[in-house]
Amino acid sequence: METLTLKLYDRLKEKLGAEEATLLIEFIDLKVRGEVATKEDVAKLDKRITDLDKGITDLEWKLKLYFILLAVLIIFTNPKALELFGRIPGLIK
Repeated sequence: METLTLKLYDRLKEKLGAEEATLLIEFIDLKVRGEVATKEDVAKLDKRITDLDKGITDLEWKLKLYFILLAVLIIFTNPKALELFGRIPGLIK
């Protein structure tokens, strides 16, 4: 990459002069560094996505558990609840 930068600088120096070529190369370098993701950025993002996926999976299991516990609680506290659940097709046969 350095060789390419030096070649570009030499070309720009011929056309624009040394000071302008330096300014242009520095500007391009700053723009590229600010907008291009590095391997470290991608690795951090991948880790965050993995952590979020694990968190979502944990929440799914908790939600299922809470739903089951709520259903059991409703059935034990209300004797007619089992009859109501029986009327909903496919739940209790």
